[in-house]
Amino acid sequence: MHRRRFLKVLAAGGAALTLSACDDMPASAVAPWQGPDDALRDARVRALSWALLAPNPHNLQPWIADVRSAGEVSLWLDAQRLLPATDPYGRQILIGCGGFIEIARMAAAASGERVTIEPFPDGVPPPDQPLTQRPLGEWRVARLRWSGARTEADPLFAQVSQRRTNRASYAARVPDEATLRRVAAAVQTPGIEARFSTQPDLVARINALAAAAYRTEFGTPAAFAESARVVRLGAEEIAREPSGIAVHGTAIWWSRRLGLMSRDEVFNVNSSGTQGALRRIEEAMRATPAWCWLVSADNSRDTQLAAGRAFVRQSLAATAEGLASHTNSQSLQEFVEMREHFDRIHALTQTAAPARLQMLTRLGEAPPPGPAPRRALPQVLRT
Repeated sequence: MHRRRFLKVLAAGGAALTLSACDDMPASAVAPWQGPDDALRDARVRALSWALLAPNPHNLQPWIADVRSAGEVSLWLDAQRLLPATDPYGRQILIGCGGFIEIARMAAAASGERVTIEPFPDGVPPPDQPLTQRPLGEWRVARLRWSGARTEADPLFAQVSQRRTNRASYAARVPDEATLRRVAAAVQTPGIEARFSTQPDLVARINALAAAAYRTEFGTPAAFAESARVVRLGAEEIAREPSGIAVHGTAIWWSRRLGLMSRDEVFNVNSSGTQGALRRIEEAMRATPAWCWLVSADNSRDTQLAAGRAFVRQSLAATAEGLASHTNSQSLQEFVEMREHFDRIHALTQTAAPARLQMLTRLGEAPPPGPAPRRALPQVLRT
């Protein structure tokens, strides 16, 4: 009934003429993708302007950068932006912080400046405990020092503003092995090994597992609610808070104004909209011709940061090769209901303890999406 009513209204005189202008991504939310303002003279702040663009879980951007000490940046964890239901030990959050660190390093190197990185200068969080074991906001993830030494630019840095997370279904054409080897070789992170497969049987098994892992996440009340809470529904919400999961477009704009969609529907896993979104996600998982994964020898906190640095390099290399990429973090989540998929993906990728699968990424071809929203630099700086 609601759908028929919606279509009738869209067909009414004049309505269709304005559809393309409805609910675009707010310009303010994607302005950080243009890079630092020319007026910025502080080399550290310029580097941080690029680091904002790092991929991170649920796009929560869980970082605070303290620039109050000359010549260095302290990266603090914003513990208001954790995911305790889906990422109970904060492993994926720290991987996001590792990506932030690597892009900051690359941005400095683009200006010829070497940055040294000291992980967890105040002590390392236990890997088997939630990051909230200390008072909120107390973990200092890393200290970055501008050493004054010179270094060469990293060619991957040119891809930072072009990198996207592409959640679409991918074309059936399989990336050639030489391309995938270049993507894997770009990781160049001690302790992290990149592997990949285009073998049809294994790819089909991982595709099915990835789809099932999404259904498990949607079907676990705490995990689903955690994701639903960070959905920004429509351009107005995205502009107010340019983080989280952005959902916008013509259909969203009209549905909300006609009273056909509300935040209650977003929180209802059984709603037609939510189930439709889940079906599209599952279809995308099954339309994947290649997978790449990152394996570490252990699961220490230092390793998790290193995995984030490796992952962002992999993502930038895929971008340089013209490949779409999208991480399936669901099967690697460490809550109880996901355990079967967690064990299965480790078995499929032949990753035996104490080695650990840190990231699992689908690769293929698809039209690039627009950039995801980012908070403005002043929102993450402590000055």
